[in-house]
Amino acid sequence: MMKNSGIIILVIATLTCFAQRNAKPRMEAMYAEGYYLNNKNDTVHGMVQINPENPTDFYRKFAFKGKRSGKPKVIEAGRVMAYGFGIRHFVLLNLEGQKLFAERLTDGRLRLYEYLFLGKKNGYPEICSDYFIRDSYAGDEQPDLKKPRKLSHKFYKRTLKPYFQEQPMLWKDLDKYTFERDQILRSIKEFNRFYKNPGH
Repeated sequence: MMKNSGIIILVIATLTCFAQRNAKPRMEAMYAEGYYLNNKNDTVHGMVQINPENPTDFYRKFAFKGKRSGKPKVIEAGRVMAYGFGIRHFVLLNLEGQKLFAERLTDGRLRLYEYLFLGKKNGYPEICSDYFIRDSYAGDEQPDLKKPRKLSHKFYKRTLKPYFQEQPMLWKDLDKYTFERDQILRSIKEFNRFYKNPGH
């Protein structure tokens, strides 16, 4: 009986060592001063984890520590309206029927948002981006422009055209065939300079 117990202990110890050797080392959680906006529109200040294991986690959930509590809690998309840290701000949006966080890339009248997800490119797993635009000034006569609309990487210029009606030259300057994130950002920021920032 003692011999069998010794063998079992040896097997467990070997498996534990093997598992630890093959386990990926976990990074220590890093936090920065941040906030979240709850469903009552109150801003709660604290610390946001800035290095999740998966960078796409920012778009579905985030870890938050209150100023008085040292223990972090995970807050899922849908439970708060927005959160952020440093110069990064994430807003809860209804993206194609799902409530998810998207990073707000521009302030002002036209808002460009980025959503990262695990996808595939040329058959290989890769972190991919979807971009959404909305007009925060759009009136009741153009309700579709108020909602986030996804930009196709192939026909993005066609989707952007209605948003640039008041500044058509900025739209014409965009490349017709190639989706250039930085070029789109520059055009939107240039457009927004003509209008006051309406807030969130």
